[in-house]
Amino acid sequence: MKNVIRVLCLLLCTIFVFCSCGKKPEENESQSEPVSVSSEESNIEESSAPQSSSEENNGQVSEEDNTPFGFEAVTVSGGTIVGTTSKGYTIKVKDGVTYIGGVLVVNKTYSLPKSYNPGLNSVCKTAFEKMKAGAKKDGINVWISSGYRNYYRQDELYSYYCKRDGVAAADRYSARPGHSEHQAGLAIDVNSASTVAYNNTYKNVGEWIAAHCWEYGFILRYPEGKEDITGYKYEAWHIRYVGIELSTKIKESGLTLEEYFGITSSYTSVEENEEKESSVTEESEEASSDSENNSGSSSKDIQEGDSSDLNNDSSQDEEQNEESTDSNNSDESDSSGNETGSDT
Repeated sequence: MKNVIRVLCLLLCTIFVFCSCGKKPEENESQSEPVSVSSEESNIEESSAPQSSSEENNGQVSEEDNTPFGFEAVTVSGGTIVGTTSKGYTIKVKDGVTYIGGVLVVNKTYSLPKSYNPGLNSVCKTAFEKMKAGAKKDGINVWISSGYRNYYRQDELYSYYCKRDGVAAADRYSARPGHSEHQAGLAIDVNSASTVAYNNTYKNVGEWIAAHCWEYGFILRYPEGKEDITGYKYEAWHIRYVGIELSTKIKESGLTLEEYFGITSSYTSVEENEEKESSVTEESEEASSDSENNSGSSSKDIQEGDSSDLNNDSSQDEEQNEESTDSNNSDESDSSGNETGSDT
């Protein structure tokens, strides 16, 4: 009897040990479950990062910057928000320069400080070189007739045109100092700054620019029939670099830069215009008075007088109304990007 009891006890112990060993795989499986969950959470976090990047690439406007175009050559971070446009784009000012929707804007409403002196933007210049190559494939030769122009050079040009044609007329084709896109280093006059030339010699160039410049990040800044919006007469030669994304949007919209952003282009006040008119009148009267005072001078005195100002004005006159632009048709003017024409 005792032996039976011993056998039964051994049998029960064996069964107990066997059952205990059989539970270990289950325990191991239950321990692996948290690892599986953690892996899923990690995958979710990783998949969310590209989603955010995709939203940025799709041109989503950030609430802070309202900058859908994201190109460093024409956009800015930081600055002081001073308002919004009629289309909801943020207007920021940084170091005296205005950025709308993150894009540098200069026209009759928005100006640049005298100290803004960037030279021709390198990205803009590279884009032009690509456009030049594209045009050449179509049998069109283009070069930079006028690139960067600083505040003081623009002042000289504008003052001359005011004296010659009056303020009202000059304001239609020449920017006041501080209001020229050439000072921004993002504008280029192609081949010539002459309506006569673009109606004849460069007619095919103008047609090609209008049809293709957007493909390289440029827009035709002052299109025909938009003077009341842009503030300037039609200029078939004046292109502005804004980056391919924005140039594509503007081309597809058929709008000017002002219309696209919902902004104006007009000088700030009647008082400012009257002050400019008065300044030009006074300068003209002084010049007339000097001429009368010098009328009794000897022929020798006149010949020995400094005629550099007259020569400069004559040269600028020819630049604005160029009928012959062969002297600008060179790779040197193209590569330098220096100002050789005169307009906005």
